[in-house]
Amino acid sequence: MIATESSGDRYPDGGSCIVSQRQISCSTGFCEVKADYMKNNTVSTHLELLRLCIFGKDTIDNEDVENVVLLQAVGHRVIVYLYQQHDGGFYSAFEVDSIEVPKSILELPGFIMKLDDIKRLINLYELFCATKKDRTDFFRRKIPSPNIYEMNIIINTRKPKKVKTSLEF
Repeated sequence: MIATESSGDRYPDGGSCIVSQRQISCSTGFCEVKADYMKNNTVSTHLELLRLCIFGKDTIDNEDVENVVLLQAVGHRVIVYLYQQHDGGFYSAFEVDSIEVPKSILELPGFIMKLDDIKRLINLYELFCATKKDRTDFFRRKIPSPNIYEMNIIINTRKPKKVKTSLEF
């Protein structure tokens, strides 16, 4: 992972990379984890998702990858996003799947029913994230990542009274 001005000294909780001859070739994914009791803190959850997107954007800009997989684990729910840059120069992250991890052995049968979805996620990663892009690609424009001040404006931590949150995890 490359630390840039936008990411600073903050690193994600986890990551994945391509290893070639015992050397890290490039990063292919990042992960942030929050405890179950923090799932109602939507501002912090959204800030971590925005931070994941900045790590993904910096990786696409600075390394030879087309897509980055982003994982956000909030409690026992793991949400998988695919992050990419489009030809117009804008970046998008879209939710691919959401998996509920079993809390006990009694919930294991329901989890086994999701194994097909997990296999599809593995195929998605291997097809779109675990390969480096061709250097014959045209030049894509780089857009600077937001700094901490701009991130706080985007998140807008001031919450009006008597307003229910729009997103729940």
